[in-house]
Amino acid sequence: MAPAERDMRAYYDDVAASYAAIENAYGPLAAALVREAEIAPGHHVLDLCTGTGLAAHEVACITDRVTAVDFSVGMVHAAQRRGTPGLVLGDAESLPFAPAAFDRVVAAFAFNSTDPARSLPEARRVLRPGGMLCLQEWGLQEPLSALLSETVLAYSVDDPPPDLARQREQLDQPMPWDALETFDDLRDLLEDVGFEVTESALVEPVVPLSVEAFIAFKVVWPTRQREIAAMAPEVRDLLFSDLEENLQAQTNRQGLLEWTPRLYRVKAVR
Repeated sequence: MAPAERDMRAYYDDVAASYAAIENAYGPLAAALVREAEIAPGHHVLDLCTGTGLAAHEVACITDRVTAVDFSVGMVHAAQRRGTPGLVLGDAESLPFAPAAFDRVVAAFAFNSTDPARSLPEARRVLRPGGMLCLQEWGLQEPLSALLSETVLAYSVDDPPPDLARQREQLDQPMPWDALETFDDLRDLLEDVGFEVTESALVEPVVPLSVEAFIAFKVVWPTRQREIAAMAPEVRDLLFSDLEENLQAQTNRQGLLEWTPRLYRVKAVR
């Protein structure tokens, strides 16, 4: 296993135990993706990079033929605890399934952690002829996430400990997904590997979240946890006070944030 792949698996293993903080934000997005996938009773559906199984549970409301795959042992264990159906430990770049095994593949934020030149052909390989891949991926950062990122950056230490310095160096290294700079690049790659793109759109769903839930979702990730852990306790307290104040100013009349992530959503047929 390459070092980068080991690091990615460890990253998701680390976050798996705290994934409940992420599910408040991801749950509505997974449900919307499944609605778009045109799943019918009897379809065999693969939830690619399932995480804790949010999309798989939505699929199971439509068809009892659900398979959910993830390469993180920690995520698979977390998914098992919440009763996710059809769990399999496996890598999106080398799927442990026969060709033409599935009618649908749904992929919620799956490909950005892979080499899409390897994972997209695998998604096509396991689809039957005429089967559909329905995916969504992150677009440009939206204002609320940018506000939080900028606030954390303002309090980050200038002289990081060795593990944080290493993390920052790693984050500066491009991932294979980063080569897809535009929506057109993604569509072109899908067509290059043999898909026919039938629908594509940039969507901005509205996800209502409390300030506390939004902060918890954004700071639970291991990269951000290490940044915060390196701060002196009094600085950390100031950071969270500042985050609370800045985000409260963005709430609606119900006291909730209206998080509007910018997402690429694509349907592509084999």
